[in-house]
Amino acid sequence: MPLISSVTGSFFAGRRASAYGGGGGGGSGSSPDISSASFANSFDTATQATEPTDLWFNDDGTKVFVADNSSNTIYRYGLTTGWDISTASYDSVSYSFSGSTVACNGFTFNGDGTSFYIMGNDQGGTTPDNIFQFDMSSAYDIANASLVGFGATGNASNVAVDNTPHKLMFNNNGTKIYIIGSQNDTVYQFSLSSAYDITTISYDNVSLQIRTQTNNPRGMKFGHDGTKLYVLDSEGTSPVALDLYTMSSAYDISTLSYDSTVAINASGIIRPEGLYLRPDGTSFYVQDGHKTFATAEIYQYNTNAL
Repeated sequence: MPLISSVTGSFFAGRRASAYGGGGGGGSGSSPDISSASFANSFDTATQATEPTDLWFNDDGTKVFVADNSSNTIYRYGLTTGWDISTASYDSVSYSFSGSTVACNGFTFNGDGTSFYIMGNDQGGTTPDNIFQFDMSSAYDIANASLVGFGATGNASNVAVDNTPHKLMFNNNGTKIYIIGSQNDTVYQFSLSSAYDITTISYDNVSLQIRTQTNNPRGMKFGHDGTKLYVLDSEGTSPVALDLYTMSSAYDISTLSYDSTVAINASGIIRPEGLYLRPDGTSFYVQDGHKTFATAEIYQYNTNAL
């Protein structure tokens, strides 16, 4: 069985599923029509996060959280106008997870903002990397977060499903978690026997390689009802792009099929890492990567809603 921490499942009782939060789906809201995407604004995170890997918004779009691999820290920014990234500024609020992992490839929140999860990448080879869970007594209060458990992204033989896992996301109720890896350019599905409790993770032996269309996968998010999957095709792809896949059965990646692609390089993006979808489908946000090689900016694209 995969290696897990000793934190008991009872600690996680009462975790609420998401109505829809930028990557978990849930039925309400809408999904973005990427064919209508137009660049709107950008915001530079490099003063704090020089090697950003992922981002997440709170429910009303007035806060955005950026995970930085260089400092092993999550930084919080405030937006004076919800969802308008041009109005962002640093809140002087952060949380260091350096005591848990030395490499962060991605992060996500649970449905009600009372837990967040870090995708570690400090093992290598066949040793599974861990997903670390941090809890907060108040939603999105990252300054007061605490590590409560971890679970490994390995198969039943405790062998890594992918030696370079990048991003992670939940289904609509926290009973499934998905990671995407660049070793095999594949999406992998895991189950959680207790919703949002990462210590109860186990591999479903379900995966789908997407290398034909997406050969440098990074950020990924489900659409609002779990029948669409959006995946960033990053540096090494020409041009860098956002790929759309559809599923005939919600959250069932075995039914995944390619739909379409939109280039996102015209605005200046070089190494896209993180992706977030606004819940009403009218915009999406891309976190560009390492300041030395890219821009370390958040780019906002406005879209029509599907």
